[in-house]
Parts: sequence; C-alpha cells; structure tokens
Amino acid sequence: MLTDCIHAGIARLGALSALVLLSVPGILATEGRAQFFADVFVSYEWHAAQLGQTISNGNSSVTCSIPWLSDRAAEGEGLLLDETVNFDNGGCPSVVLSRGASYSGTATPTGVSLLATSAIGATADFTIDQHSRASGNMTHRQTMRFRVLTWTRGDLLVRFIADHACENALTSLDGRFRGPIDPLTGVGVLVDISYAGSSRLVQNRPGTVLAPGVYELNLEGSGEFLDVALRNYLARTLGGADVTAPQAASPPLEVDLDQDGWVGLSDACLWPTEPTDANGDGQTNQADLEFILAVVRAGGEEATDLDSDGHPDQCRCPGDWNGDALVNFFDVQAYLAAFSARLPAADLNGDGVHNFFDIQDFLNRFSAAC
Repeated sequence: MLTDCIHAGIARLGALSALVLLSVPGILATEGRAQFFADVFVSYEWHAAQLGQTISNGNSSVTCSIPWLSDRAAEGEGLLLDETVNFDNGGCPSVVLSRGASYSGTATPTGVSLLATSAIGATADFTIDQHSRASGNMTHRQTMRFRVLTWTRGDLLVRFIADHACENALTSLDGRFRGPIDPLTGVGVLVDISYAGSSRLVQNRPGTVLAPGVYELNLEGSGEFLDVALRNYLARTLGGADVTAPQAASPPLEVDLDQDGWVGLSDACLWPTEPTDANGDGQTNQADLEFILAVVRAGGEEATDLDSDGHPDQCRCPGDWNGDALVNFFDVQAYLAAFSARLPAADLNGDGVHNFFDIQDFLNRFSAAC
C-alpha cells in the first residue's frame, strides 16, 4: 500500500536523523556539558493540490471525485503532518490520497539536528466495473537556522534528496547549507554546500571546524504525479543537516594571529604585518585578509577593507603598521621589512609593484593623526 510506502519512507528518513543523535556518546561530561549550539529557528511554506477520481468502465463517467488542497505556512515553529483521504473519511472507494511532512530543528548539548521532509502520494485501485486515477503536486520552502556559540569541531552530515519512492512521480529540490553566514556577502564562510536536482547529495564531513555565527539550511522543492491509471505514486523530498559529537576547538593559527582563541578585529589588524595563508589556497594575498574579515563579521564584529589596501578600515591608526596601538619607529621598521620582502600588503597603492610611491603612501599614513 502507498500509505505504508509513505510512512516507511518518512520513518526511515526521520530515523536517520534520530539515529545520528542517539548514537552520540556522553563526550561532554568532562566539559560540564558545554553549550555549543543555540537559537534553532524553523519557518516554512507548504502547498499541495491532489485529486483522486473513480471512473466507470461502462460509460467513462466520473462517479466520484476528491479534490484535496492544502496551504500551510508558519514562522518560528515546526510542522508534523501525516494525513490520508479515503473512503472512510469522505473519499472515493478505490483511491487513497496521502501526504506527510516534517519540518523540525532541535539542539542539545551533544548536537544539533535540522530535518525537513515532504511527501505526497496516492494508491489507485479498481474493481471489475470501474477504475481510478490520481494526480497531485506540491511545492515547499523551508528555512532552518541555528547559532554556533564558540569555535567547535563536530561531525557534519548534510543531505539533499529528491526522489520518487514508488512509481510515476517527478521531484526536484534546490538546497543550500552554509555558515557561518557573512552578513556583508551572505555566503557561508567555512561551509557552503549547494545542490539542485532530482536525485540526491549526501556529504559526510567528520571533524568539521565550525566558527561562531549563524548557520542556515534553505530548501525549495516540488513534486508531482504523472496522471496514469492504476498505479501507486509517491513524490518525496528531504533536506537535513546534523552536527554531532561537538568538542571545543581552537581556531587555526592562520586566522587567530594573536593566539587568544578567538578571531576578531585584532587578528585582522595584525595580518598586514603578519600575513598568512588564511584561506588555505596555497597563496598569501588580499583574499586571505578578506577571509579573516568574513570570519570576524560572522562572529559579530564590524570589519571591512573597502579600499582593498590590505589594511582593515577599522584598525586604530593608518600608521600603526604593527597593530600595537602605537605609532612610532617600530611601525616604520615593520613596514620597511614588509616592503623589502615584497609582501602584498606593502603595495599600498595596489599597482602591483613595490616602489617609492608605496613608501610615500606609508609616510603619509604615519604622519596622519589617529
């Protein structure tokens, strides 16, 4: 029966998320059950239009029709939907329409789980003198969000699935999981996984480092039946993200330049004099500073380099080259060392060469008041 197919499918998908959480050992007992995740938020839109009909074989007349519409939306709360329409509750005797959805987000001291499933289905049966048809479509959109409170290392499982578990259905799904979200660019600083298709993407990333900030799962999907007589149907989509086994982590030294266990504006201000390959692409250039700035913004501080001169706009003084909050001989010494080493940050006018004009630019900054 299709109802069994839907229930079994949703149960399997839900069980996967539950299994991941239930299998986590009590690893945080020695850490006082530290809180790594907070502020789980779920919002959704769900729309479905299904139709079942029983048709006479004798004269092809429609003897019974079930129009079944649904529109649901909510902010800040989940959805659990498991419904059927059949002969017992006002439908036709030879067709059963089914639908189910589960949108939820939970956070515990040992993990966070975000899950979204959507499914519509039908079973069309027949007797000697009649046959049945069923058709339907659904569209849905979900946003699920949570916050990472401190630098954390955990096991990340992200999955996007769009399939037809029984027969004669079409599905599609656009999904994205990202974070921490840079409020300036809207991209995920450390995690940015996207998917579009009608099959599945599953990524398992053990030991993923998560920086403080907001993480978000976005889903937009659809499913429909093909209107074929005497068939079972199920259109199903799923998107989920699980982070389990969290442990406190230290940010990489390439971004935590002052080694205080946090990535903030002070690290961005140090980068011009202590350049690192912050984004791990094998090169040291302006993109590394932009990466540090994005991490800083995701953590809640204002940090920009709008003129792309290799110095964050919020650093205390233009002439404070070494970031010690003082403007003195040591800044001149540090700049000349960077200039001699042809470091990208020392090319102050951004013309691709290191020459007198860069030194002149630095002396102007050095002379300027804070």
